[in-house]
Amino acid sequence: MNLMAIFVGGGIGSMMRYGLSYFFWSYNWGGISWATLMANALASLLLGMFVTLSLRNYWSNEWTGLFIVGLCGGFSTFSTFSLEVFNLLHSGHFISAAINILISVIVCLFCIYFGMKSI
Repeated sequence: MNLMAIFVGGGIGSMMRYGLSYFFWSYNWGGISWATLMANALASLLLGMFVTLSLRNYWSNEWTGLFIVGLCGGFSTFSTFSLEVFNLLHSGHFISAAINILISVIVCLFCIYFGMKSI
């Protein structure tokens, strides 16, 4: 049952990521993909909330698989973020790459913290 929950959560998370990409497709300022940043930030916020709920034993392993592994894993776009940073570095846009890394990491760390404190 846990594998099915992960599968369903991953599908939902992937659809959420696609929706953000569709909505933000034209927003790409300074080499930063806002869709990727928003997906990573929201996934971090949700992950912080879901981990806190799981640690407090508010739900079963199936719910943990659905939300933490599946939904957040399918929704977060770290591999896309890594490719975008690599492409910036490869094309010589070192400042844009550094700004992208700093903003993404700081925002996502804040979102994890805020997600954990909001529960």
